[in-house]
Amino acid sequence: MKINIINSVEEFTLVKKNFLKFKKICIDTEFMRENTYYPILSLVQLNINNEIFILDCYNNQNLLEKLTNILSNNDILKIFHDCEQDIEILQSNLNIDINNIFDTQIANAFVSLEHHISYKNLVKKLLDKDVKKDQQHSNWIKRPLTKKQINYAGRDVIYLEELFAKLYKLLVHDNKLNWFKEEMENILNHINSKNKNENFWKTIRLDQSNLLNLEILKELATFRENVAQNRNKPKSWILKDKDIIFISKKNKLELYPLTQLNLHKNNKFFYLEDYEKIKIIIDKYSAFNNNHKKSKTTDLNDLNNLKKDLDHVSTDKNISKSLIANKRDLQNLLDNNDSKKLQNGWRYTMFGNKYTKRINLN
Repeated sequence: MKINIINSVEEFTLVKKNFLKFKKICIDTEFMRENTYYPILSLVQLNINNEIFILDCYNNQNLLEKLTNILSNNDILKIFHDCEQDIEILQSNLNIDINNIFDTQIANAFVSLEHHISYKNLVKKLLDKDVKKDQQHSNWIKRPLTKKQINYAGRDVIYLEELFAKLYKLLVHDNKLNWFKEEMENILNHINSKNKNENFWKTIRLDQSNLLNLEILKELATFRENVAQNRNKPKSWILKDKDIIFISKKNKLELYPLTQLNLHKNNKFFYLEDYEKIKIIIDKYSAFNNNHKKSKTTDLNDLNNLKKDLDHVSTDKNISKSLIANKRDLQNLLDNNDSKKLQNGWRYTMFGNKYTKRINLN
């Protein structure tokens, strides 16, 4: 495996000559995000017609920006495996929108019952080749990089072209290519919307049966995200999900004084002055929990029947059931609550309309 290391803007000419000849590139990134909110980008790996280029982007924004024309070109197909973090990092660093993508992990979920399969396992499954992941958690910020790290980074893109070719054929054969393309658009829309204030709370896993003040939860989630960004620390170091849920479930009188919650002791970067900001959020809703309407309780039999329907459709269509819907999606569908995911597009065609027809018959 020949690897071209690109360290400078001048050396990027070699990459440019290659990508101009072809309409698809394979991409991966190496970064660190252990102690910061914002990921620190180290490398961008490209596979262009089975030639490997590794761009050393650490403290090299000028070199990174040379990718702008490639990544923002809608005529070039960009092939990833588990693309969400890679696209987020590239878009935030370059201030561009990336379109026309192919995610091998999602493609596999459309043609098998496995959803979150790793790159290593997918390569083994489809190509019967082994990929070493021994450098996955190495220090990608330290320079110089080791030969093991460079070889590892190259291997993360070397098989993407072959995976794409096999999965594309399977999607066409199963008449699922249009569904897959629709899902790629859904993923891009999700990536571009998840960093909006009104959507920060959606990453918190909630039990639908819990009685809580959703407005409090939403504002606390936004508060946590903004503080984490300003301090450039992981958001779980500011407040944990369980802290936000706990506060959102309790009556105001049970919470005060807030210092009894020990948030400043249990979270590394929650400061004493942050209590006042949380108090303002709570006081904004003086009738804490009183005006909250408990959502319709999902009948357990209805939910179990819907799960059985999902299992049947998943097996019949040979599509991962977790790609189609999770438990929360099913509960939302039964409650007619924020169930757009199953009432539009390929998911409705495959599954949501079956539920609707059954309800109408009843």
